[in-house]
Amino acid sequence: ADIGDEEVVALAMSTVGAVLECLSVNDTEITREALYALQGHCPELRRLDISFCHGITEHSMVDMITFMPKLKALNARGCRGIPNEAMFFVAQLLAARALGLEETPQPKRLRPRGGAGLSVATDLDDCCASCGSTASGASSISSTSSASSASSA
Repeated sequence: ADIGDEEVVALAMSTVGAVLECLSVNDTEITREALYALQGHCPELRRLDISFCHGITEHSMVDMITFMPKLKALNARGCRGIPNEAMFFVAQLLAARALGLEETPQPKRLRPRGGAGLSVATDLDDCCASCGSTASGASSISSTSSASSASSA
């Protein structure tokens, strides 16, 4: 069965939507309607894979990201309706969020911590592996939810 707006909207509006942290809807027929549902009903969403979803436009993607401050990782590779310029804007925004820059208006002096290491997921496959999803594969909805936001970084 093909996944489209109806299925994603139903998931977002269900009780799972409120605690959904990771979602892969790659290579599906979703459009802005699904993105708006995720934006409005999935406040904990941190990772989203919409790669090869050709019904997604630049404006619907940017609108969704702008109003989802917890979203840190997005895979929109292969979406025909999203130009490279928009991808670069989104990459900058998400990188700033991952670094915590949107929460810190004034630059702070960096101080090294003893033994603290830096771990950066450079591939959405690695990122979504932590929540049991994949960035590639068949058209399916994969989701991970958690009732506790304490596990978020």
